[in-house]
Amino acid sequence: MSLTINSDTDIIRVGTPGWPGTGPFTFIMWHKPAALTTNRRLFDGKGTGVLTMRYNTTGGNIAFQKEQATIDSESITSTTLSTGTWYCHGFTFSEANGCKVYAGTLTSTMVEATYSPSPTIGTGGSTDNNGNMGIGNISGASSAAFGDYGTFIAFDFEMTLAQIQEQQFRPHVVSGCDGFYVMGVDGAGNVPDWSGNNIACTPVGVVVSADHVPLGPLFGFDLGWQGAFTAVAPSGRIMSSLADAGGLAGRGGIAGIGGGLAG
Repeated sequence: MSLTINSDTDIIRVGTPGWPGTGPFTFIMWHKPAALTTNRRLFDGKGTGVLTMRYNTTGGNIAFQKEQATIDSESITSTTLSTGTWYCHGFTFSEANGCKVYAGTLTSTMVEATYSPSPTIGTGGSTDNNGNMGIGNISGASSAAFGDYGTFIAFDFEMTLAQIQEQQFRPHVVSGCDGFYVMGVDGAGNVPDWSGNNIACTPVGVVVSADHVPLGPLFGFDLGWQGAFTAVAPSGRIMSSLADAGGLAGRGGIAGIGGGLAG
């Protein structure tokens, strides 16, 4: 399931009280760009400070900025994206490690991105970003990042790479989950928060996408592979051994295998 943002004012508004506050956090999102326009927002939050994930150039590399009291933390990826591809991006922040970006696709496991220039690790306390948060745009502005948006998850701690990879193909709630959203689960209506914190998202102007990111089941059990089995004919050596063991040749061939073995 996913939602499409395809006009300048489309946005998926995050409800209040919002997150992540002033502490460390991790965001993980699946999205498929339809355009890679400079300064268009994948996410933006403006409380008393600025928090933004945006396309930094028309090539689609990503800038991740988190405001701090003295110097902001910021990282800019050096790898460009492609339109029409589903990407899973992870964004982590802590005052100790600054802003980190992780990236993967439907066919590649998430790894930390490369950066150019080197990331800036900010100084001073982290500012509060619990206001006017939007997925795919800036609240009240025309900076929409056109494309499809699948799952979006927020956590109140800085995840390790291994923890992020666990969420890539099987998004799931763990302790510390602030918000868990599957876009389009109720059509173009409100997106419920499955974290249990009841901070729903309100889509504005978006439409339900015809393309859905093919992830594992969100509920219940995965039944695994259910393809057809192909029977392999027994070799001549196996048949010969069975015949010797049960006197198969003298008891009606294959039809007498039961009686042969019994005798």
